[in-house]
Amino acid sequence: MVKWMSLSGSLGEPFLSTAMADFHDEGTAAMLNKYALRAPRWIFAVLCGNRKNDNDAVDQVRRHEQKERPELKGSRFVWLKNESDLTPKQRELRETLSMKRLHLKTARAYPIKLAFRQFYEQPPEHAEVYLQRWFFWATHSHLEAIIKAAYRRRKERIHG
Repeated sequence: MVKWMSLSGSLGEPFLSTAMADFHDEGTAAMLNKYALRAPRWIFAVLCGNRKNDNDAVDQVRRHEQKERPELKGSRFVWLKNESDLTPKQRELRETLSMKRLHLKTARAYPIKLAFRQFYEQPPEHAEVYLQRWFFWATHSHLEAIIKAAYRRRKERIHG
């Protein structure tokens, strides 16, 4: 993934530059063009950040918790896969592990990851507020790996 480097052009001019050449799919580039003329600059740094960090953060929470909670053993891909890619057995396992009465930290980290992915579906006029609320939720989750991932995103948006 390409990190954000700079805006090219001013308001009303095309957004994408040669700095943005290494996207995994055309959909990401099209989405960035949609946001280009309406959203503040820092949003693009967040959008261009590495999505792998989100999965890594959830996996770190799971690995740490698994030492004390044996029911998490073998559930790695249940938390990392997209919902549409889960087998029926994996879907059932995730539903079981997501039950609130189990009080699993991993089950709290997973919706934060999903919420960040929903950021990409927000209309441009709501994107900034959505991201600020997500950041607050992530940094107040009491999950160290999630907090670090959120601050990494913020660092990307400021220094990207």
